[in-house]
Amino acid sequence: MDNNTTYIQVMIQSLQKKKEVLEKIADLTQDQSLVLREQEVDLDRFGDLIEEKQKWIEQLNLLDTGFEKLFARVKEEIELHREQHKDEIVTMQGLIKEITDLSVVLQTTELRNKVRFEQYTSTKKQEIRSFKMSNTTASKYYQNMANQHQGQSYFLDKKK
Repeated sequence: MDNNTTYIQVMIQSLQKKKEVLEKIADLTQDQSLVLREQEVDLDRFGDLIEEKQKWIEQLNLLDTGFEKLFARVKEEIELHREQHKDEIVTMQGLIKEITDLSVVLQTTELRNKVRFEQYTSTKKQEIRSFKMSNTTASKYYQNMANQHQGQSYFLDKKK
């Protein structure tokens, strides 16, 4: 087994690992979706999911970088000896198709989550604005009532 064949096997393993990582990210994204559907969103849980997902995304980026470097090394070998590496090429194509399908599902779920999160934050902003307005109105009312009697006499004028 020569170096190029070894590199091709490592590329296949890299693609399999990438698929596993994408599946984990998709699961975490689905969990985020469930958190956002709840009546009262648990922001701590949502934040924890984001942090965990970030770790997997970093691993995915490392896998991508490694795959690209390996592909650059064996690209010429694969092109020159296509028939000799036919099985490996078919395996990689299948994995790439599965990875692409997972990526599409992941992007769709992320988009839905983004819309839900924007709706949630919009609702919360409206509640905060309403609370501030009510608080300001009540404060001005009490201030006005406290200042209303200053400068006015408490005695009634009995002249007619």
